[in-house]
Amino acid sequence: MSYTTPVTDRTLADIAARNSKAFFNVADWQRIYRNAQIVNSLVEIIERAGAPISFPVIATPTTATIPLVSDLNALLLNIETCRLINIAFYLAAPTSIKHDWVAGYGQVSPTYVDVNLWEFTINVIWNFENNVYNFEQCPTLSSNLTITSGNRKIYISCLDAANYEIDLQSTAELYII
Repeated sequence: MSYTTPVTDRTLADIAARNSKAFFNVADWQRIYRNAQIVNSLVEIIERAGAPISFPVIATPTTATIPLVSDLNALLLNIETCRLINIAFYLAAPTSIKHDWVAGYGQVSPTYVDVNLWEFTINVIWNFENNVYNFEQCPTLSSNLTITSGNRKIYISCLDAANYEIDLQSTAELYII
């Protein structure tokens, strides 16, 4: 899994034209989810020195998936958590991410502006962390890294353990991508 260039330029003209950017589809959901996983891992390893950041695992959507608002809110809460951790350290991330959408007829739904913000926020954090830590070099652990159980997965491009231990608990997984 690798970071994928986000789509952050959806406009009202796309909605009017009913082109591909006018619809939130499986490819958008998968890209945002994968990029959020990667950014979560990056922030967890670099900013939190391996302290876990909650990242609820949701089913990978397919064309047969019926999206649940709880899955969307879980994903958006993760993006917001990473944003808050990042902003607390460096003030590098934009506006807060709404993560309490309500399902049902007559409820307000996310718009193209919201989706642009989700992807833009992930991308700001990704670019900031990569610029600060220059990932031509691998990040180096400064303490032991514990990846907790519960279908916990960490994705990172490279990692220098620097004689520290990496503890994968129960079903936890570490992917060097």
